[in-house]
Amino acid sequence: VSFTAPHGPLQAKESDLELLADIEPIKRRKYAGLVKSLDDAVGVVLASLEKNDLLDRTLVVFTNDNGGQTLTGANNFPLRGRKGDPWEGGVRVPMAMQWPGHIQAGSVIDDAVSSLDFLPNFVTLQGGKIDPAWQLDGIDLTERLTGKVSTLPARKLYWRTTGSGGNTAMRDGKYKLVVERGKPKTDGQVHLFDLAKDLSESNNLAAQEPERVKE
Repeated sequence: VSFTAPHGPLQAKESDLELLADIEPIKRRKYAGLVKSLDDAVGVVLASLEKNDLLDRTLVVFTNDNGGQTLTGANNFPLRGRKGDPWEGGVRVPMAMQWPGHIQAGSVIDDAVSSLDFLPNFVTLQGGKIDPAWQLDGIDLTERLTGKVSTLPARKLYWRTTGSGGNTAMRDGKYKLVVERGKPKTDGQVHLFDLAKDLSESNNLAAQEPERVKE
């Protein structure tokens, strides 16, 4: 189900805005109103699955395509950046899964995962097999979700801001490299972060670890 909200234009329901009257500024309140509408709609979907006896045999995945757009009221704190950035505020998004009898309620996975992993995951759950000739970028998460393995295989993840001169980024384990592009004052500037200690990407380690940057 591809919801469009929260997204501009910020056209929240008047009834939701009244419930959220204590939130300021108004742009933030409208954004929060759209989040509430999304939450209500997800509730309708789950209630329908339950009513039709489908909830216990359905894998429900809730996620987003990008980080919050701070220009229209989102707040990504403590993450740096926003929608369209390769900073964590642009690429780190909520993801929750529900699969009764298979995923333990309340469990948390700290491995880096991607929406690219959905396709191999869904193929496997339907009894299919991944053909290496497909050269999929994603990996099957089934054994990790069900607790059969405690970690996912090591892999590198890459991002590139769309458009000419966009920033690029790469993640390898807990380390993330960001190279700025396009702006005269920062073009070519390199950033290295240890996300395990610095989720807000505020401590650039590039000068301290030149060999890792080169790698």
